[in-house]
Amino acid sequence: MKTKLKFTLGVLALGIMAVVLFALQQSVAPQQQNAEREGWVTGLSAWTLNVDAALDSIINK
Repeated sequence: MKTKLKFTLGVLALGIMAVVLFALQQSVAPQQQNAEREGWVTGLSAWTLNVDAALDSIINK
């Protein structure tokens, strides 16, 4: 249970860091670079959700 909680908090922290970095860089970067960064943030978020779901299914077996 503690491992699952630590992992979930870690994933949440990574997601928050990605959003904060995107928000900070958005004000200084050109529009094209913003779109590229947004794509990376969306892809990273989707990947972490997939990993979290996969580990949840393994842990809950």
